[in-house]
Amino acid sequence: MLIHSLGYCDIQGRRRTIEDFHTVHLNDHHQFFGVFDGHNSNFASKYAASALYKRIVKPLSDMDVDIEEGLDWKTEVDYEMKQAFKDLHNGYLEAMKNIPSKSMSQSGTTVTALFVTDKAVTIASVGDSRAVLSMGASFNTTTSRIDALQLTVDHVASNVLERERVEEKGGFIEERGGTQRVNGTLVLTRSIGDAHLAEYLSRTPHVVSMTKEEVKEVCQPSSINSHVDDMPCFIILASDGLWDVFSNHEAVDMVSLTLQHYGNDWKQRGAMQEAAEILTQEAYVRGSTDNIGICVVAVT
Repeated sequence: MLIHSLGYCDIQGRRRTIEDFHTVHLNDHHQFFGVFDGHNSNFASKYAASALYKRIVKPLSDMDVDIEEGLDWKTEVDYEMKQAFKDLHNGYLEAMKNIPSKSMSQSGTTVTALFVTDKAVTIASVGDSRAVLSMGASFNTTTSRIDALQLTVDHVASNVLERERVEEKGGFIEERGGTQRVNGTLVLTRSIGDAHLAEYLSRTPHVVSMTKEEVKEVCQPSSINSHVDDMPCFIILASDGLWDVFSNHEAVDMVSLTLQHYGNDWKQRGAMQEAAEILTQEAYVRGSTDNIGICVVAVT
């Protein structure tokens, strides 16, 4: 049976409304986690949070079988994730046709999704919510060298490659309020929804898949120390309400410090939940002006 420790926390923060949502699905053979950061209302983020899992659970359910049989499972997962995001986008636009509203037509959302099985981990994302993997964290604080690996790409207008793609589609990038924006309005270059800009945006996700062994090779390099296996590899999924005020390294470091406080009892005593809450609270204290949505998941 697949069991991983996790924690999650969403707060409205300094915004007038909350547009961030998260989703958690726990199954004996897989787990799904998603963070969805909405803009121009919460219609798109709420829809994506309720609909994405249903679109990926069946096509990804045989992932471990494919790994065992030595098939090209990463290519298959990449295809299925991209198809699921395309269907999610089209499904949202179709659902909104019967509810004419300017706010709904301009509603959009980021998506950062984590699918974990007994043998593998897959991340798929559009937008600027991130997934970050811990590296080198250990209960041995005297020798631990903690770092972070970003598993996602920030799909924003300031990204040169993203800018070129938008311009190839006939859109333009213009600075407004000190920030590069698609057609002078939206920071994101990839999203679900945003019907008014859909012809210039992409809903094709960035996808990363790794076996659990590959995760451990990245997360727990043997040169760190002999006690590194005591602490799990973990992934932080979060909206930009966290990343606006935290670097990747700082976020991983704060979670690691929480786990070190719990020691070997971290599985039974809710360490991941406390880590998610501490990160959220600290992001608010540091002055984050956005909604803050965070999931922290042990993946080994």
